[in-house]
Amino acid sequence: GIKCLIHQPSYSMINRWIEKDLLKTLKKLGIGCIAFSPLAQGMLSDKYIKKIASKRNQTISQMALSWALRHKEVTSALIGARTIKQLDECLDSLNNLNFTKKELKSIDKFAKEEDINLWSASSKN
Repeated sequence: GIKCLIHQPSYSMINRWIEKDLLKTLKKLGIGCIAFSPLAQGMLSDKYIKKIASKRNQTISQMALSWALRHKEVTSALIGARTIKQLDECLDSLNNLNFTKKELKSIDKFAKEEDINLWSASSKN
């Protein structure tokens, strides 16, 4: 039979629906996860989020990518880099994938699920 290797859901700090059950299911089945739209089409620019990112020596984009990639199940994140400079900046997010509990709490406080999963209707059966 055909084995599913990768699932490609939308996932970001403000689009967290995969955390409920999907990540556990993927882990159990040994399926990788490629997060698309991890920067939420540029919607992650809250001033409080800026503070957390700068303390981590990251831009908001870098922190948002690190945040999505911190799960072992998330094997890749799709980015829309248009220049080498943007690509380099995104790749630098791999330098700091660790978040303290305090950082995660702060992020949760300011970057909440915004019910922006535009693809939810198509993924419900």
